[in-house]
Amino acid sequence: PAPKAKEPMFCPNIMVQPGTAAFIQYERGKEGDPTAVRYQANFNQFARECVDLGAEVGVRIGIAGRALVGPKGVPGQKMDVPVRFVVIDENQKVVISRVTRLQVTIPPNQTGITFTHVEDIGSLPFPGNVFRRWNFRVGFDTKPAGAQG
Repeated sequence: PAPKAKEPMFCPNIMVQPGTAAFIQYERGKEGDPTAVRYQANFNQFARECVDLGAEVGVRIGIAGRALVGPKGVPGQKMDVPVRFVVIDENQKVVISRVTRLQVTIPPNQTGITFTHVEDIGSLPFPGNVFRRWNFRVGFDTKPAGAQG
């Protein structure tokens, strides 16, 4: 049988990865032009849960954000919103880094919508007291596929 989960425990802080707090989708070829924005999204809330599983810690990270239609956007179309979740240890080394692509649709006749997602990071080896020096980071993944970083 699976081990029984213990009580919730200390959970590291969540920070937005610098430079990744907003996701803006432009008309093709007009990147950076504010009049060519199709959609944009921002984070507005975070939550985290850490559960002591004995030799491991179970981690879940929740986000809430707001997606808006820009001057060139059309409500009712799906927005592909890539969100990166990162766990960093006490030595500033990446333990886990993954991108989850959220499908966000702003309903017809609306200019924006709140979206939420809970990412189940899974079980990580429990590092004991140094877990207090770990941190969680989230951000919109703006790098093209295959980009280094």
